[in-house]
Amino acid sequence: MADGERETEEGRQRPPARGPWRAVALVSGIGTQLAGSVLIGLYAGRQLDRLWGTSPWMFLAGLLTGLAVGIWGVVRLVTWAMEGPPRDGR
Repeated sequence: MADGERETEEGRQRPPARGPWRAVALVSGIGTQLAGSVLIGLYAGRQLDRLWGTSPWMFLAGLLTGLAVGIWGVVRLVTWAMEGPPRDGR
């Protein structure tokens, strides 16, 4: 039996218990992923607005791009946390 696995009364193995620190790590990762993506998108949009004089359009595009990338990253993070790393190595 692998480390952390427990047997049920029927003799089947249950997955390892997930402790509170794993949940804290997941929540921290979600917050960091979203906040970081949005802030980078806003910064890039602001710089492009300043460069091209298109205020506020690049700022808004950066916000939406940051949100999209952040949500995509959160989906990947939660999927990885629930199912384990992808088998194809990505």
